[in-house]
Amino acid sequence: MKRRSLLAAIALAVLLSGGPAFAATFHAIIFANTEDEGIGCIYDVVNMGGFLRDAQKETGMNLKAKVFLDVAAASPEKVDAIRNWAEVVNGWSKAHLEKEIKSLSPGKDDIVLFYYSGHGGRMSNKKGRWPDMALQGHDLVDLQYPIDLLAKKGVQPRLALALGDCCNSFMDRSAAPATRSAKAAGGLRNLFLNYAGNFIASGSEPGQYSLGGSDGGVFTNCWLKAAYNPANPDWGSVLQSAQTMAARNTEGEQKPQYDVKGLRPAGTAGPVASATVAAVAAETAPGWGSAAGSATTAGAASAETDGEASFAYTLPIVDGQARGSRNPGNSPYPFAELTEVSLKDEDGDLVATFGLKGLQKNLVFNSPKVPDDYMEYEWAAALDVDGDGTNDYSLSLSHFKPAGSEKKELSVSRGCQADLWALEGNGASSVDIDIVARIDKNSIILTVPSYRDEFEFRKGASVSFSALYYLGGESYIP
Repeated sequence: MKRRSLLAAIALAVLLSGGPAFAATFHAIIFANTEDEGIGCIYDVVNMGGFLRDAQKETGMNLKAKVFLDVAAASPEKVDAIRNWAEVVNGWSKAHLEKEIKSLSPGKDDIVLFYYSGHGGRMSNKKGRWPDMALQGHDLVDLQYPIDLLAKKGVQPRLALALGDCCNSFMDRSAAPATRSAKAAGGLRNLFLNYAGNFIASGSEPGQYSLGGSDGGVFTNCWLKAAYNPANPDWGSVLQSAQTMAARNTEGEQKPQYDVKGLRPAGTAGPVASATVAAVAAETAPGWGSAAGSATTAGAASAETDGEASFAYTLPIVDGQARGSRNPGNSPYPFAELTEVSLKDEDGDLVATFGLKGLQKNLVFNSPKVPDDYMEYEWAAALDVDGDGTNDYSLSLSHFKPAGSEKKELSVSRGCQADLWALEGNGASSVDIDIVARIDKNSIILTVPSYRDEFEFRKGASVSFSALYYLGGESYIP
């Protein structure tokens, strides 16, 4: 109950086929705990408001938003800003929630979004994956409750989502967690107009705290960033990317989970088949969701159950090898879109391959839009060599913009530096070894010669790949 920042997303749609009609309504119901200033919920509301207005512009739908909070406890300036796009209601109790959904009369082509930002948790004997929201008056309400209420209506919306940013920790066990704070809108039209079905997600697993601070919740911020990223072509990719960012930003303390097995393209009768995600079953976090059409990994046995694949944010390294892939999106930066990656032991040398959607001959380096001393480009493989869940090395090709540098067009191999970094705590030191970097069409290949002189892979070893561009491009596998 003491920490916040778990995002859960649940989407439920009618079984009727067909896309949304023109001028359908986008209903947004937002509940926020503004009584506790330290957890940053008002910032989540403001950020979500910007997202909803962008979605309105992209979809052409009519936005009808209500925000439920403690008006007296919130910043007057923030409340006035919220009133520019939503009706503000004083109070955010279970009774308010029930009254609002009961009064709602959605059309068959409408979208209903419920969003909660505040405290949450669960008792240790609670069954199910989703947390209880701690609403005003200390009412504990399961995150799925708004969806259950909507399901009782005679006419149901085409798509309904419930997003919650709250903890999923055990309230009947003592703990002292640490607090940590951590656009392009074109893809929103596809996400909101071209899908129906249901998906459920939470920003942390049962028993975990979800983290956040004055800038809002970790997972909310990651989810919004992923939804805006045109490299993510579908809901599965959005959730997977947000999941990966949140897990990495919190060093694994917050591991999101989701389930999209009921999601389908609008106009189709059945759900989209879940992607097959292979992982070592004993080491895969239970309940991690599969992303329909988003990413696959290979290198060990599948951990699928009941038609739903488990997902981990690292690829297992088995016999010195790992590989993975993802479907590309529509990012204007194809060099930052990973499509297929691999790690392989070749006669004692470690070879990491970053397959990209596209890689032009030259890239612009030292752009005036990039601040001095900031990383402009990076392609990296993070290695957990001993299987303890913590990254030990990072193999990367990167470029930091030097202070006072001039804009140049160079090839990736000329403009970037290859390094092997030994990671210790919050720091890193460069390993004295000559990394070989080469380009093969749309792939970047990094080779660590005689890597066993530095480390060996143990049971449970894993790797994760990333591609980052400061001006807006990024992708991850898995």
